[in-house]
Amino acid sequence: MLAEPKALSDSIPAHHAQVLDYLNAYQLEVAQLLNFSAPRLTYNRFVGSPRPT
Repeated sequence: MLAEPKALSDSIPAHHAQVLDYLNAYQLEVAQLLNFSAPRLTYNRFVGSPRPT
């Protein structure tokens, strides 16, 4: 699992694309984009395609 911490006012599609690129590059299945800038923690969960074994 990959956890990508950010401290931004808003999450934009470029941040989502970055997390998806990390999933593909490291051949991971799950990632979370965490944003600590808001009054409450916000997050997005990403699931990559399963890798053949």
